[in-house]
Amino acid sequence: MSKYTYEQIRGLVAKSEQQGATLHCTFRCTLSAQSADSVVAIKEQGGVMQRVQDRAKSSVWYSIRRSLLRSLRNVFGYGMIGRLLSDLSGEALGAARTFADNSFSESQLQDATVRAFEAVAHNFRWDDSMGQLVWAQQGA
Repeated sequence: MSKYTYEQIRGLVAKSEQQGATLHCTFRCTLSAQSADSVVAIKEQGGVMQRVQDRAKSSVWYSIRRSLLRSLRNVFGYGMIGRLLSDLSGEALGAARTFADNSFSESQLQDATVRAFEAVAHNFRWDDSMGQLVWAQQGA
């Protein structure tokens, strides 16, 4: 369980950029403009069940790809047109799989943002008088 909630740190997020399966965040103090960068995997490494689900998903993608390529070869043969269509289809399916693997819910992105903040939280402290997180060296 996290010490922080997304609502507590939302105002500190100066930049949040997804790059594949990672989230690159910059957290900036609104008073001092001091900032800290952090990078985390969006999806935490799961246990055995997660690995089983990932393996099943991979198997489904492989089956779809194999079926599509076999169908194209049966229709267009093994000549230049058949190879070209098979190559293009293989690349399109690869791109679709990458997109599907790197599509995350808002909740997953918020959880990743909180984990990213936790990695740099030592740079911030709670200021009771302001009711917000500020740079740790600010006014200390």
